[in-house]
Amino acid sequence: MRTFRVQVWLGLLLLPLLVPLGLEAQQRVVTGRVVDALTGSPIPQAGVTLAGTTIGVLTGADGRFTLAVPPGPARLQVVRIGFQRQTVTAAEGAGPLEISLQTDFLGLEEVVVTGQSTGISRRNLPNAVSTVSEEQLGQAPSSSVEQMLAGKMAGVVIQQNSGAPGGGSRVRLRGLTSIIGPGQPLYVIDGVIVSDARLDGGMNAVSLAQGRTNISSTEQMSPMNRIADLNPDVIERVEVLKGASAAAIYGSKAANGVILITTKRGQSGAPQFTIRQSMGVAQRAFTYGSRYFETMADAVEAFGPRARDHWTEGYTPLSYEDQLSGRVPFQSETAVSMSGGSDNTRYYASALVRDEPGIVVSTFANKASLRLNLDQQIGSTVSLSVGLEGIRNKSDRGMFGNDNAGTSFGFAIPLTPNFFDMRAVCPDGSRQVACSGGVYPENPFLASNPLQSAALMKRDDTVWRSLLSSRLAWEAFTSDRQELRLSVNGGLDIYTQQFDMISPPELWFEDDDGLPGTRVLSYANSQQSNLNLSGVHVFRPSLALQATSSFGLQFESERSNVNRTATRGLIGGTPNVARGVASSVEEVNREVKDFGFFVQEEVLLSDRLLLTAGLRADRSSNNADTEAFFYYPKASASYRWEVARGPLDELKLRGAFGQSGNRPEFGQKFSSLLTTNVSGVGGVRVAPATASATLSPERQSEFEGGFDAVLLGGRVLWEVTGYQKTITDLLLQRAVAPSTGFSTEIFNGGELRVRGLETVINATPWRTEDWTWSTSLNWAANRSLVVSLPVPAFIARGFYSQGAILIEEGKSATQLVANDTLPGALSSPTPQVVQRVLGDTEPRWTGGLTNTLQYRQVAVTATVDAVKGGLTNLGTWRQFDNRRNGYDHDEIDPATGIKKGVLRRTWSTRAVQTHTRDASHLKLREVNVTWDVPSSLSGSLWSGIEGARVSLSGRNLLTNQSLLGGNFLRGADPENANYNSGSQAANNVGWSRELGSYPSSRSFWLSIDLRF
Repeated sequence: MRTFRVQVWLGLLLLPLLVPLGLEAQQRVVTGRVVDALTGSPIPQAGVTLAGTTIGVLTGADGRFTLAVPPGPARLQVVRIGFQRQTVTAAEGAGPLEISLQTDFLGLEEVVVTGQSTGISRRNLPNAVSTVSEEQLGQAPSSSVEQMLAGKMAGVVIQQNSGAPGGGSRVRLRGLTSIIGPGQPLYVIDGVIVSDARLDGGMNAVSLAQGRTNISSTEQMSPMNRIADLNPDVIERVEVLKGASAAAIYGSKAANGVILITTKRGQSGAPQFTIRQSMGVAQRAFTYGSRYFETMADAVEAFGPRARDHWTEGYTPLSYEDQLSGRVPFQSETAVSMSGGSDNTRYYASALVRDEPGIVVSTFANKASLRLNLDQQIGSTVSLSVGLEGIRNKSDRGMFGNDNAGTSFGFAIPLTPNFFDMRAVCPDGSRQVACSGGVYPENPFLASNPLQSAALMKRDDTVWRSLLSSRLAWEAFTSDRQELRLSVNGGLDIYTQQFDMISPPELWFEDDDGLPGTRVLSYANSQQSNLNLSGVHVFRPSLALQATSSFGLQFESERSNVNRTATRGLIGGTPNVARGVASSVEEVNREVKDFGFFVQEEVLLSDRLLLTAGLRADRSSNNADTEAFFYYPKASASYRWEVARGPLDELKLRGAFGQSGNRPEFGQKFSSLLTTNVSGVGGVRVAPATASATLSPERQSEFEGGFDAVLLGGRVLWEVTGYQKTITDLLLQRAVAPSTGFSTEIFNGGELRVRGLETVINATPWRTEDWTWSTSLNWAANRSLVVSLPVPAFIARGFYSQGAILIEEGKSATQLVANDTLPGALSSPTPQVVQRVLGDTEPRWTGGLTNTLQYRQVAVTATVDAVKGGLTNLGTWRQFDNRRNGYDHDEIDPATGIKKGVLRRTWSTRAVQTHTRDASHLKLREVNVTWDVPSSLSGSLWSGIEGARVSLSGRNLLTNQSLLGGNFLRGADPENANYNSGSQAANNVGWSRELGSYPSSRSFWLSIDLRF
């Protein structure tokens, strides 16, 4: 009896594979051509399928197809990304079909990821997923992919850490998701998880920003993040899974969102070549200015008795900002690509060389990359896809950021008066910023001469990186009603980073510690590997039903090693770490292993109702219990009505729930060993911090709901999404009893809630044969609340004298608390100082607007990025005021009759809002004007040219604060935040804290694209 039951169950499980669903023996052939409805040009690679089945073909380069179908009328469905799908009926005996497709300006037909092996068209998508296409990315050249995304997606805030060449950004998706845990989104390229690490080589050895005991200071020196290595030219599309309801399938690393990057692949046909040459210039976008000293008394009051030796009446002020960062460097970018192949073998190859000299003396960023993507069909059922990219990224970003030794360029400028000439005395007697054999004067007002440091200090950062992705897919079973696909997807991300800093003995600040000359040499090696085994079964028992089942296993490994050696007192000035008098060494090793599995089911009914359910399970070596699995479920639904009444064409309601995790960072579960010295005998001692024996990932639960409306005959798509995410088991730190042998413990506890609203409008209001106007508007806002906190209120970041993020139960997790004084305290020489909430560092809302207006071959595109609210702390401005060196120091404040500089200096730490301002602003991110050269003109140059385009573009051209009510920020970029470059979530709050950062710049480009 038991055997019979087993046989029955096996029969039911295998029933879909056993049901005879094949076509009838007799067949006929349908032929046709698929063309663009507006231009009449053929559309290659369009999918033509027999409706409700898996039987189909792709159109060739000429748009033609041939398909075998059963006798009688046949319903054909034609789909091509970028065009609206079309369903036609091929009557028996009819001649060749001519099928016209309308352009899909709203992107309803694009396939959006819903799992690690599955996707679905946007028209049925149950989540709010932001996508950016190749055309939207490539408006203006940029050193970083992230900068190209700024302002183009709702709920995605991208801000530059500094203006240094080579990029460096922080990304926040739907606000804060953790307090002391990891705060970066997960990056996936062609199915492979890649690194976005930020590694500082060791500038702290000179700046002492975090004291002399540390060589590195990742948080304060604004290092480049590794996503900036990527070549934007090879990217076909970017998808952003912003919340747990969409990202749950990535489990315990997805709480901060997932950014999926898909690279370009080759298409069958004759070889196609492209070459783009871009040439541009950059210039400083913001200027602080410095004070002009009318009298010697003023100069002495600000800079002491030494000012008498340098101040002269009626002097000509020198702009150190112009001397240091006033360059207008020529920049260039060359990109070439080749693609093509046959039906069985397709290839895509691309190369990029970018030369980006910085606006600051001796700074630069150079990038070179080479990518090759191959797709091979092996027989009729097996395919292999391989991608390989090699990258070399080399830069010198100067010395900027916080400083406790008077050595940082940006820190030194505010502390030096403009009546002292820091330029070099050249052999011919002239004074120049830099010259061969020049002698720089000692700066009597500071330890360093920043012009000397910029000219003579070397800070080379070189990265060699290899990205490998591969996918082996097997169509294990295919019939007209079902298919089973199995695949193996894996890859590697390997890079080495070498940081080489030489601070020669002749620099004026080098002999302050009696050990002139400093050398720092750092090496970092990182290896990240992924292996995914997955399967997808699609079952179509009828035209109205499609069920997609997916399952898989995922193995991940990450290893990294960082070695830093710093030596001081270089003997004879020899730049060798073995030739120093005093040396220090740091080493950081990291190894993480993860394993997970997932299952997911999607059911689509009548192409209207989509139901999805899934489960991800993860375990990690970062957890206290490395064998314990943590489970993350997801469920979603959407229903689409074709209304066709009044202005409303189609309406979709959607809702989703999902959970994701945020695993502990490597090392948080360990108690470190520290070196010690007892009576001259070396030893070790246990660090005072420990971790809970049950340390586990934070858990984020998100509910998301909204609607999508197609309006005005398919010209407008309006999306509205509301969400609530609740983060429990927060990673927190608490004090423990001294009897335990420790002082603090990292544990799980507390609850954080974030609520938000997003809306997106994509529209093509106007389209004729000659004119096209398309626009995209996005807007988003979120608010956080600390629901419960099992520890006393604590400062997550900063301090009261300059502003602190105070985590407090019942309050916003991004509130800024700082010193302030009671009303009427201006007249008191000893005012009472209190701590109060200055505001919320998270913006009230963010938004972006992109417009494209095209007339025949000419198109103009502009993107505006908007931030309303939020706070920024202006550390550089504070340094100008504290030194009585602000350009408006002597202006009279009309409210008090006191000099503005005196007021700000007096109240800079008593009333922190003096230098903490509303960061609201509008930024013109991109402007691009393109001209598609007529073939008659380009062909006259060379008959082999198939197409040519000339572009004029600019990036970060204008910034305006007054339109959105922002405060005057002096010479600061409202988004610069060199203090906010670490990996923890606390570094990613909306508060932008800037001090001595690399100046921001705007750039202008001329590009010429050729296709042949």
